[in-house]
Order: sequence, then C-alpha cells, then structure tokens
Amino acid sequence: MPGLLSLVGQFELFVLVACRTSGIFLAAPAVSSPMVPSLVKVLACASVAFCLMPVAAQGQGELMLSTTWLGFGLAAAKELLVGLALGLFALMAYSGVQIAGELVSEQMGFAMSVEVDPTTESEMTVISQFATVLALLLFMAVDGHHWLLGALAKSYERLPVGTFELSEVTMTRIVNGFSRMFESGIVLSAPVLCATLLTTFAVGIVARVVPQIDTLAMSFPLRVAIGLMVLGAALPFVAHAAERQFAAIRHGLLPLLVGR
Repeated sequence: MPGLLSLVGQFELFVLVACRTSGIFLAAPAVSSPMVPSLVKVLACASVAFCLMPVAAQGQGELMLSTTWLGFGLAAAKELLVGLALGLFALMAYSGVQIAGELVSEQMGFAMSVEVDPTTESEMTVISQFATVLALLLFMAVDGHHWLLGALAKSYERLPVGTFELSEVTMTRIVNGFSRMFESGIVLSAPVLCATLLTTFAVGIVARVVPQIDTLAMSFPLRVAIGLMVLGAALPFVAHAAERQFAAIRHGLLPLLVGR
C-alpha cells in the first residue's frame, strides 16, 4: 500500500508539472504556433514534464500536495498560470517586433496588402509577416527556446509546485511588460516612421510650390522606395534592439514569478 500511495503521489506531481509546462506551449513564441500539430505539442509537453520530474521533486522538498480534488484542481490552475506567465512574458518581446512591422506597413502604404499568416492564422500585412519571421529567427538565434526551458526548470527551485500566489507585484510587472511591448514596437519602427513622415512633408511642399505635379501618384512609390531603403539600412539596429529586448525578458522571468 505505501508503494501504491507513492506511485499516486508521483503521478499527481507529474500532472502538475505537465500543467506548468503546457502553459509554455500555449503562449511562448514558436512552440505555440498553430503550424505545430497538436499531437506534437502534447508529446513534447509530456516529454519535457517527464524530464523535469526530478527537478520538481527536489524543489518540492517536504511540501505536501493537496489530497482533495478541489485542492488538486486549484494547484493545477496555479501551475497553468505559472506556465502562461512565463510564455506570455517571452511573447511580449517577440510581439514588439510584430507591432513595429504593422506600424511600418501603415506608414509605407501597405495597409491594404493583407494576407493570412500561417504561423498565427491571422491577417497581417507584408511587412508585418517579414517582421514576424525576423523576430522568430532572432528568438532562435539568441537561444530563446533554451533559456525559456531553463527558466522553467529553475522556477521549481524558486517556486515549488502549488506555492504560486498572484501578487500585486507580479500583476504590475505583467502590465509594465505589455507597455514595454508597445514602446519597443514604436522604437523599432522609428527610423522608417521618421523617413516616411519627412517624405510626406517634402511631397506636401512640392505640391504647394509646383501644383502642376501629380503628387498623389508620386507620393506612394516614393514612400515605398524610401521606406524600404531605410528599413534595409536599419535592420542591424532593429536586430540589436530586439536582442536587447529578449535579454531583458530573460533576466526578468524568475523575478516576475516570485513577486520581488
């Protein structure tokens, strides 16, 4: 009988670890994409959870799991929230590049060139799709998938199973993370926004000085050409700024969870 009880406890711990891991696969960049088959996500989630079982058991120490169905369900919901918080916090820096792509598309006149992006199954402009692919490549280049799994493993040392509490500090950091996401989108798109704004201003001056010129037909290709040239020249800056965003997210994952 003691062996059976121990086996049941191990299974309960595995389920709770799988709940925390599933939050990563529901929200984190790349792995949460609809292009990844659901069966692959489930198998990968179960495999990661199985590998993290010794780490979770060691971090659990003498803490006991709840023996009631209500307590176990509450613990599972807490673990899912932990995984979602990790995944969403990593997604914020990734989404900042997408927001920059949307802003650039609007200013360059590509707002009508909307296509379905297979990675998100949503409508995006051409430049935004390019920014999405760029963000994914940068996330993989800085080993974002590795440090995200590393943060998941270390979270059991700082936050054992069933001990997560949604504090005011955690909520404040999540809200600040969303605000930084939009701020990074504006910063990353600033070179192209400034260039297209100056182009529009120059075309307006030409229209006032030489009204015979069809500035309406001239402004669109001019904005596209200048926008693409500035975008190409600013790509190293965008890549470096995005890497810094990923690094800031990396160092803020665990403090986000422990609430201090």
